[in-house]
Amino acid sequence: MGMEKGSGLNFAAVGSGGGGSAKFPTIVTDSGSSLPSASGYQEEDTFLNTSDKKIYKTTVGGYQFNSNVTNNNATFITSSGVVQFLSSVSNISRMINATQWKGSGVTIRVHFKLNSSPGSNTNYRLFEQVVATIGSPGTTYYTDLYIHSNKITLYQTRYQYGPSTVQDHTILCNTELETNKEYYLEVVKNGDMVNVTLSLEGYGINPIETNTAETVDNAPTGEILSSTTKGYTYGSDFTIGEIYLTDSTGEFVIPDLTSLFWNSGTDLTDKTEYADKTNGILYLYENSELVKIGGSLTKKVYTISADNTSTLDVSSDFTKVVDVLKNGVELALTDDYTISSGVITFVTALSTTDKITVKGE
Repeated sequence: MGMEKGSGLNFAAVGSGGGGSAKFPTIVTDSGSSLPSASGYQEEDTFLNTSDKKIYKTTVGGYQFNSNVTNNNATFITSSGVVQFLSSVSNISRMINATQWKGSGVTIRVHFKLNSSPGSNTNYRLFEQVVATIGSPGTTYYTDLYIHSNKITLYQTRYQYGPSTVQDHTILCNTELETNKEYYLEVVKNGDMVNVTLSLEGYGINPIETNTAETVDNAPTGEILSSTTKGYTYGSDFTIGEIYLTDSTGEFVIPDLTSLFWNSGTDLTDKTEYADKTNGILYLYENSELVKIGGSLTKKVYTISADNTSTLDVSSDFTKVVDVLKNGVELALTDDYTISSGVITFVTALSTTDKITVKGE
């Protein structure tokens, strides 16, 4: 109904627990008597459906590449955000201001799976960071995570118009990687040490291996960085599996908001208050009853006696319609009426005895 999603009302504590503790309501993005289209909402917005007494959450049905991403012959699966590299020359890259492999706090995360076993003495690059300098001669610094001889390895190299100079070559994990398992690799640089965790459940969650290794800074000192050649690259030569970009470093993908849909919903919790932050409505759910215990923040109420009409133009009265009632009963948007540009159109023509109330701001 033209609502401004997430307008951000602040709710004070409602009710109290034992010992003077405050009990806050559960916040929902929006509410109403019928589930609207997910279009116009954001990822993980919530909607309290007062008819079936459930809360629905928007779910992403697909992903798209972020800005400044170049896809070089990689296969991108939009429904899952997974990328596959089918040849040694395929990769994806993103031109951004890359964080240099220098100092402390630099973190790289890669969520990946092997579909086939690694070949011996073959490098399969999971991730690469490139930082270049300008000037003559320019220098390019590479920080790479490889699978080498079935072990995860950190490579750091420097290139300047000739053979690359290896700065560092360190085995980070000794776990023998298996096919058809999803791995979560987290690498954190802390000074001259790197902390590594490898897990099957999530980053740092019940890791199957933790390790600490020595490392060195691989970044220019006292040189001007190029603004056009910084970035991250995934997957060139990684032809034996796939990378889950939605939770890997680099922000290569973003949700495709045109693909949003509502999930199947969850039942309301007994003896719980819910606050609709878009409309300023407070609900109490108890013993299967949902009651408004705080009215919407309506600035105007527009009441008419219908004259056998099917439309009402309230565009000059409200900037936003909050609720529409007929004879005191809340109507369901799309089931009973539609609204466009402030014009309410009723599905069934009204009787001259009907009393219509429109609440709005």
